[in-house]
Amino acid sequence: MVMSEFGVVIAAFAVLGLLYPHVIYPFLLLLIPQRKSGSSTVTAVTAVTAVTAATAADLPTVDVCISAYNEEVFIEQCLQSIIDCGYPHDRLRIIVGDDGSSDSTVSSIHRVMKQNPTVQIVLVECERMGKNGVMSRLIDRSSSEIVVFTDADARFHQHAIERLIQPLSRTDVAGAIGCVSRTHSDAHNDAAAEGEASYRTMDRSMNIRESAIASTVTSNGALYAVERKYAQTLPNMRVADDWVTVLRCVADNKRVVLVPDATVEELRTVDLSGEFHRTIRTSSSGMATVWMFRQLLFAFTPFAFFLFSHRVMRWLSPVFLVLLLVATVLSIHSAAVFAVLVSAQIVLYVSALIGHIGSKAGVRVPVASLALYFVAMNIAFLLAMFRFMGGGKFDAWDPSAGVSA
Repeated sequence: MVMSEFGVVIAAFAVLGLLYPHVIYPFLLLLIPQRKSGSSTVTAVTAVTAVTAATAADLPTVDVCISAYNEEVFIEQCLQSIIDCGYPHDRLRIIVGDDGSSDSTVSSIHRVMKQNPTVQIVLVECERMGKNGVMSRLIDRSSSEIVVFTDADARFHQHAIERLIQPLSRTDVAGAIGCVSRTHSDAHNDAAAEGEASYRTMDRSMNIRESAIASTVTSNGALYAVERKYAQTLPNMRVADDWVTVLRCVADNKRVVLVPDATVEELRTVDLSGEFHRTIRTSSSGMATVWMFRQLLFAFTPFAFFLFSHRVMRWLSPVFLVLLLVATVLSIHSAAVFAVLVSAQIVLYVSALIGHIGSKAGVRVPVASLALYFVAMNIAFLLAMFRFMGGGKFDAWDPSAGVSA
């Protein structure tokens, strides 16, 4: 009986751990008052009005940095969307780093440069070194007042840059993060698309609330901006380039805010396999980044609470799933508890299996698809932990496969 009681305690702890980042933490966020100045998010009307009222000379100079590896399919659309998004060309410079591409990425960039002679586009050709190495070179070349970072498969929406940088005019804000939408075109992508859409909807609401209270803990390599002083050479090939840059702002007691109306679209389609490998890569680099800035976790600040609750606890979800399995074994002599724990886990994993079968058959099974996404992402988190602890670099990847090189 002692073992069964111990199993109940472990089970309760595991369930609370699983629920905390998804249910308990969002509720706790609602109890924390926002800053008296109100939300730091910027509406489309406010941003566009501000830009319309300004002359080109009033706007800050902006460098847009892009690292590209074998992006011949998307790079032209990306560059053209930046050129056409509405920011004055005489205040804009695009710095593109080619990471030793083996396709026609470089010639595609030259073609855009030739077609747009009024826009300053700088091409930095590198040997294959990984994204962080390329980004460090681009940062060394940047000199504008604000540095915007994006991915080679992003397409900028109108006024994205103006809206993104508008909060940086405030003295307490040094970083701004935009939002992304993804293209989903394949019936086989339903599990990833549905799961990711649900995750992003929940995540964005928390990011907005965090931003209004202090600083958001999200990162978004597809669109973010910082003041030039915070765009520094990346320390190694393990950290997340986007998160290191914005956490530097927080470490300097500046705020990083979410700007929901500054948007880009990611053109690369999402399937569960690609999302799985992307999560391993981004989570392992995210863990390395948090370790680098671990002092932020132990500060008595709202951001420390956000960072632990929103990121660390979510990464620990697979540990709680393992603890739930351990609790089930320990509770074997308590028939009622054992039956509940076994039944709950059978429902979860069988639903995930049904979702997987449906995905392979091109059939969307709504609840099962969400279960599949949840299980797959937790496996990815677990593998990311092993990868983080094992060392190595995480930043070199093949966009055609969505995995690290």
